[in-house]
Amino acid sequence: MILPLELCLLFGLCLAGQAVSVLLPFPMPSSVLAMAFLLLLLQTKLVRVEAVARSSSFLLKYLSLFLVPAGVSLMESAGLLSQALWQLLLICAVTTPLTILVTYYATRGLNALLNKGGEKHAA
Repeated sequence: MILPLELCLLFGLCLAGQAVSVLLPFPMPSSVLAMAFLLLLLQTKLVRVEAVARSSSFLLKYLSLFLVPAGVSLMESAGLLSQALWQLLLICAVTTPLTILVTYYATRGLNALLNKGGEKHAA
């Protein structure tokens, strides 16, 4: 596929994710929905990996440019952030280990469920 068409496909998925996100009765990031749509299309083989490989590589190559506006916004808000520095550090200190623990136990539980299901089929 040609690069502009590949980009149109990816941006179309982002637009679809945004549309579905607005319609949902609960908050859901549109980017997560767009990635789920892409995964679904790739798994069902409606879209081949080769069809988005070039545009994905292109976007990843220039990913740092997409992060510049967010970094500039953080620098512009440095005064505001410094007023709440200890609260931000406390939040990070609590949520980082909590996230690691939840991820560990969720992965461990999922592996146990998958292994348990595999043993039934083997017997």
